[in-house]
Amino acid sequence: LWGSNPATGARLVPAPSGGIALIYGPPIARAITRAPHGWREENPLSDGAKTTLLAGDFDATYTPDGRLHIVFASGPGIVYAVRNKCAWSTVIVDPEIAAAPAFALDTAGRPHVTYTKERHDDDGGVHDDVWYATVGP
Repeated sequence: LWGSNPATGARLVPAPSGGIALIYGPPIARAITRAPHGWREENPLSDGAKTTLLAGDFDATYTPDGRLHIVFASGPGIVYAVRNKCAWSTVIVDPEIAAAPAFALDTAGRPHVTYTKERHDDDGGVHDDVWYATVGP
């Protein structure tokens, strides 16, 4: 549909403008917003310092104030990022290798993150365990 690079994932989220935004990657640098006057692509999705997020698995949402929140797997670890109009701010949720991140914001705006990590048992079996974390105070 858009671009020539294969996407590892895509998320449709409500946009602050009242339209729908399509966030996809890698890198998480592409946002396509369906507004009343058609689709608008912002590529790359960067901040004033031209920073983009290189990620595999991810989840995303906008808050009513227009900030984009993303949780993603990046190299080893899970990272939570928020983009206001000027910059990305990031927090490492878990520095170990993990996958399948997802999150929700509670009514206070605090992110609650889930993800999976492999666990090897004594019998040689491999299991995916679900982990939970919160970010912020």
